[in-house]
Amino acid sequence: MSDAFVVYVRHGEKVLIMQRADEVADFPVAWHGVYGIGNPDDIDTVTTRITECTGIPAESLDYVRSGPARGLEFGNRLNDVTPLLFVSETNEVSPRTIYKNHDWVDPA
Repeated sequence: MSDAFVVYVRHGEKVLIMQRADEVADFPVAWHGVYGIGNPDDIDTVTTRITECTGIPAESLDYVRSGPARGLEFGNRLNDVTPLLFVSETNEVSPRTIYKNHDWVDPA
């Protein structure tokens, strides 16, 4: 079982990426999907994490699928990180928690 996840949220043809704050210990100012620690099979917990980081209401999010876990090294530890895909009915985002900026990008 994976102990972490990264969520990519899609709205129309765009995918949400988030920028970590300057003061975050791991990968400050890096851009990626919404990162969380916990069981990626618990979709309610993952949805809660998306909402707390982006401000996107849970009722605007639909789970699509998960991918196989991949190893990602953070400092001196290796986490199995599971990627997940959600679709959002809204493109309004308010970065929170460890994030300072966001952008909707074309994945092509």
